[in-house]
Order: sequence, then C-alpha cells, then structure tokens
Amino acid sequence: MQPESRQEAALSPFRDHVFHFASFDERRFGDDHFHCIACWKTIAGPEHAEAEIEGYVTVHEVHYTGFPVAMQYSWVCNECFPRYCDENGWRLSTKSVPEIPEETRRAFDSAYRQYLRHPDPSK
Repeated sequence: MQPESRQEAALSPFRDHVFHFASFDERRFGDDHFHCIACWKTIAGPEHAEAEIEGYVTVHEVHYTGFPVAMQYSWVCNECFPRYCDENGWRLSTKSVPEIPEETRRAFDSAYRQYLRHPDPSK
C-alpha cells in the first residue's frame, strides 16, 4: 500500500462532505480569512487584494483529545473544488451555509480557556 500524499492526507477528513458555494463574509464566518484546504489559497473579503472572495464552504467537526467537539468552517477555492470534488465524494448543496450552533462554540471556547489557565491536567 502506498503512503498518502500530503494533499490526500489534508483532504481525507473532508471525504463525502456537503459544500455550499458562498461569498466570504468576515462577520458571517467569524474570521478575517480562511485558506483553501487543498492549495492554501487565501479566501477573504474584497479588502484582501490577492484573495478569492468566494468559494465552497463546509462545516467540519474537529475532535481534540479532552475537548468537546469543535465545529469549524472549512473552505475550498474555485479552482480546487472541481478538481477534487469527484474523488472525494463532495456534494454541492443549494441550501444556505449552516450556522455553527452557538452552544457548540461556547462549550469549546470555555474548555479551551480552561486549558490555557491549566494546561497540565494533573495540576
């Protein structure tokens, strides 16, 4: 069996995800920019001259040991989405991008703040 390429490893957590085509909005997505999960191209608002201002976004669950499940937005640029769509089983939804539930954000943020105060759980 051949080892996965770096790109295959980066994309494998997103197999069979549902994506939504969207324009970037800092307030809506909670950050001033994101990077394409495939090529690392910047996706941001129009004030970032070199960035793409729209792309394909999905909500992705992230599991960190000892923390509640975190949910985050992950983006694929306009060039990479059609290139990697079929091999990763990505589907495109015409519905609005789902919101990350506030209680999910609060639970993770609270646990992370606690960790920053006491990074060694034995203390």
